[in-house]
Amino acid sequence: MTLYELHAPAMLFARNQWRYKEIDDKRLRVRLEEVEKYLKEAVHILKFEHPSSPEGMIAAIGEKSLHQLRESIESLPKS
Repeated sequence: MTLYELHAPAMLFARNQWRYKEIDDKRLRVRLEEVEKYLKEAVHILKFEHPSSPEGMIAAIGEKSLHQLRESIESLPKS
């Protein structure tokens, strides 16, 4: 759960830094790829839980979030 909870503030922090021009597109991509690792591992772990449990439901939400995050990353310039 901690990895899942960590991904959102890490992503928001990176996007805010980019919005305020503290980091460029390439650095944003690197940061979001780090967030992707957190989320991917969290989903992998949570998928072992029963789908109707709170953790199992978070795994399903996490998979959707992971897909959206990957699309965002792909839209950025490669480093």
